[in-house]
Amino acid sequence: MRRDGMGWVICGLLSVACGDDHPEINSESYEFQGAIHTVVINAGSGSVVLTGKAGSLVSVSFSSEGGDSFQFEEVAGRLSVGSLCQDGTLGCGTDVAVLAPPGTDFEIFTDSGPVTVTGMDVIGRIETTSGAIFALDLGPMILSTRSLSGDHQVTFDEVPLEVEMEGGQSGALSLEVPQGDYQLDISAGGTIQTSGIQDGPSGPELTLSTNTGDVTVTGR
Repeated sequence: MRRDGMGWVICGLLSVACGDDHPEINSESYEFQGAIHTVVINAGSGSVVLTGKAGSLVSVSFSSEGGDSFQFEEVAGRLSVGSLCQDGTLGCGTDVAVLAPPGTDFEIFTDSGPVTVTGMDVIGRIETTSGAIFALDLGPMILSTRSLSGDHQVTFDEVPLEVEMEGGQSGALSLEVPQGDYQLDISAGGTIQTSGIQDGPSGPELTLSTNTGDVTVTGR
């Protein structure tokens, strides 16, 4: 479905019945045209994939089973999308895939679903309960990742503006950044390994904490 002005035009809709032993799989995709500056995603146990793609459109695809659905709302350039349970509450198992211009801010929330973000910059926030977090090939940006137990893998192609990674009880944290000077603040119950970077009074702040997990910070 494409939003253009005040109208909606259907771009894609697919509903597939998988037989008596499998729930129905529903897939839908939409395009939003206009000044979308922030994308907010809520996805329960479903997976989230956000990919930076040059252009002016934001494309959103949903895939769900067994009656779970989705909802979205766009207000003043802020697009909120989320998986919707059969009882009308947010969460459940709808998978969400989004293509957005790299300069789009993002906020992503899941329970146990994994999150993969690629090629984004500016400002980003990812929070999960136990889902793994992958934020890869990032540009200069402010990034915050948090979980209670999920592992985090973050890589920057360019020098970040600021990074905060919190692994909660047991999440392992892995961060790769360009070589250089950084202000490091690291606490971990497991092992801490750093290489290829210098800790000093200047440079972007890198804050990493986890109660029992390991922390690895690498300059490349």
